[in-house]
Amino acid sequence: MVRGGERTPALGDPGVPAERLEQERELLRPLPRLRPAVSAGVERKVDRLSTVRFGSARYSVPATLVGTRVRVLVEAREVAIFAAGREIARHLLIAPGEVSIDDEHYGGPRARPVRAIRPRSAPERAFLELGAAAEDFLRAAAAAGTPRLATELAQINELAAAWGPDAVSGAIARALAFRRFTCADVASILGAGGGLPCPVAAGGSLFIEAPDVPMRGLSDYALEVLG
Repeated sequence: MVRGGERTPALGDPGVPAERLEQERELLRPLPRLRPAVSAGVERKVDRLSTVRFGSARYSVPATLVGTRVRVLVEAREVAIFAAGREIARHLLIAPGEVSIDDEHYGGPRARPVRAIRPRSAPERAFLELGAAAEDFLRAAAAAGTPRLATELAQINELAAAWGPDAVSGAIARALAFRRFTCADVASILGAGGGLPCPVAAGGSLFIEAPDVPMRGLSDYALEVLG
């Protein structure tokens, strides 16, 4: 039907909105009455490295949780990790491919390995027999770039033959405390006697307590007036 130059949809024409709505109503489903439950984070399994993978990055958790499942969620710019409803780790959000490690999750920072000294000559072997102080002395002397170190060690060994290993070991420990690495320094300490107190660290410096001496009063310095 054409009216006023425009076509008017006839009854039964599928283009009529009211009739098309009735056809579409059969395909519509009712809206849910309740909001879907919001998941509190995602669940992850702790791997053998004591980390969990989240957002293509890895975050550490306490090592005691290896093999267990934890829940990971993002709060602001941080990643919070929960186990049994309790927060057990928190990290700053990092980029994919990066790793965030907390040393406390592994029992604290790992100590750097110290290579044992391998003596290369007979004087070095004899010197190291003086004990742990000798090993520390040799390590520090080499790090300080002490000249003619092999000769110095051989001469210190001669002191051990004269003074005894215990006395020389104590002198070596005192020389190390003062960062003195020559045989003359060790001999000077031995010559000063074993009664001197060991240096004591105070305020980052080393000092030796002065011995007690008799005190004199000011009257001892008064000038006598001649009559």
